[in-house]
Amino acid sequence: GSDSERRTGEDAGESGGVVALKRGRTSPMRQEVLERQALDAELQDQRVLFDLRSEQAQSLERRLAALLAREAPRVHALRAWIAAHEPQAEQRLERCTESLARSRAMRSDVEAMREEKLRRISEVEAEWRAQRQHIAATSAGARHGAEEAASKAEALQR
Repeated sequence: GSDSERRTGEDAGESGGVVALKRGRTSPMRQEVLERQALDAELQDQRVLFDLRSEQAQSLERRLAALLAREAPRVHALRAWIAAHEPQAEQRLERCTESLARSRAMRSDVEAMREEKLRRISEVEAEWRAQRQHIAATSAGARHGAEEAASKAEALQR
């Protein structure tokens, strides 16, 4: 355990000071110096990190500025094209919407006419069936009457 603690302290650049601090074997003055060194090292690390992040942010800002400079003409051209064509597109959309409404109304009318035609066909079919039954019944009655009359005539001839 003590060997790994020594390595940890040495790796941190504290030459065993933190290990001794952890064990509680240092004088208060030495402890204060070690804490100050640790804070200074942490502050230095934070400054380095801050400088690195600042450089990265500046690099991104420069890249963004270059991209905007390169793309600005295209963006302006697109905005101008949209501004010029938007009224025409809105008019075309309005005409299409009106045409769609007329088409839907026409389809509705055609559907209503189709349903009316099917209803009338059903009525005509029912009437035709009724007439056919009536004709069949009348025909059967007439045939029966003719057969009866023929039988009577044959009986009278004998």
